[in-house]
Amino acid sequence: MSLYHYIVPALLGWFCLTACSGDSGKQEQQQGTGPSVPAGLDDATEMKFKQYWTHGRRLYKQHCIGCHQNDGSGLAQLIPPLAGADFLENRERVICIIKHGQQGEVVVNGITYDGVMPASPQLQALDIAEIATYILNAWGNEGGFVSVQQADSILNTCPEKQ
Repeated sequence: MSLYHYIVPALLGWFCLTACSGDSGKQEQQQGTGPSVPAGLDDATEMKFKQYWTHGRRLYKQHCIGCHQNDGSGLAQLIPPLAGADFLENRERVICIIKHGQQGEVVVNGITYDGVMPASPQLQALDIAEIATYILNAWGNEGGFVSVQQADSILNTCPEKQ
């Protein structure tokens, strides 16, 4: 048998283990990677933040985990990390990229990545607000709450939309 017959099954097994892990979030809470609620939110907004974060985690696992991984680490030099990523400081750009994708170079934490992130035109403003709230507040990130109104407003100004 050729080397191909050993490598492909090993890579597929590794991918399935990382991308298909269906933990319920308990592991994230135990590791301290659950949401860190932003300071200054009133009770109603805090509840909405937690709801968005939880729904965002589910959507992330559906749409993003295959490339960005369960822990937000990305894939070596191919896919940029989301965990601790300085790129997330520009939430407007993040929201536009979730919806419209991106092609070409991007610098994250001083490392240049050159690839394609596919668009997700099926995602609505609420879905994007939830995913953004999740990634901006998972893995030690502290990016705050993104409301559906904010996401909708930002999506109407994305350069990709025009």
